[in-house]
Amino acid sequence: MHSLVPAKPPTAPNFAGIMVKTGWIIAAAMMLLTALFAARVATLNTQVVYLSQEAELARLEAQSLKQQLEAERILNARQLADLANKEKNQNDNVRAP
Repeated sequence: MHSLVPAKPPTAPNFAGIMVKTGWIIAAAMMLLTALFAARVATLNTQVVYLSQEAELARLEAQSLKQQLEAERILNARQLADLANKEKNQNDNVRAP
């Protein structure tokens, strides 16, 4: 014989538990995003420092090259003047009786 046991009514989903889990999932995702952004900021700061140092090095190299070119120009001018004087002295010695 079958006993007449009333069937259990269908249970409603536990919305409170789902909301709590969803909240924790969102919080964990935000924490991960915050950590990723913090790492990215640190990387960018390091790149800024590196590029600043590289720019300063390039500026110093350019200044050094300018000074080297100026020194070569002065030296070349001096050598030309010395050669002109030497040629003049040789010409004067040839003309002198």
